Amino acid sequence: MKKEPFLTFKEEIAIEAAISDVEKTTAAEIRVVVARKSAPKGIVGEEAIEAAKSRADQEFIIEGIGHTRENTGVLIFISLDERYAAVRGGKAIGKITQEEWEKYIFIILEGIKAGKPGQGITHAIREAGKMLAREFPVQPGDINEIPNHIIYKD
Repeated sequence: MKKEPFLTFKEEIAIEAAISDVEKTTAAEIRVVVARKSAPKGIVGEEAIEAAKSRADQEFIIEGIGHTRENTGVLIFISLDERYAAVRGGKAIGKITQEEWEKYIFIILEGIKAGKPGQGITHAIREAGKMLAREFPVQPGDINEIPNHIIYKD
């Protein structure tokens, strides 16, 4: 039996629209990466979470999030099997603490738990966008440096 997709086409479009809207107000560049799993088979519990954290760090590098002009790249990483979500930011974004990101991560995870992952991710992006616009307002000549579509990985 085939697994249902994590997000519907409509949800993907809504997330991409939220990213596009937010990036009109901030110098930040947002990328969403969804991985089916991060931990090797048989690894569970805290070890699985550590694997997911490591995978988030790797995806930040792989996707080039740290190479934006102003170091304002933001990765939203979701690892489905581990039920884990994280936000990683470029050097400029580093002034935002992990504690501040936790409320947006919570919104994402609650949406997933409720069976409405698209709504959770979209809401988190729009809410985080308000904070990003305050901290990193859009600059003249700003361009879209990171594509807005969602990346799916195994």
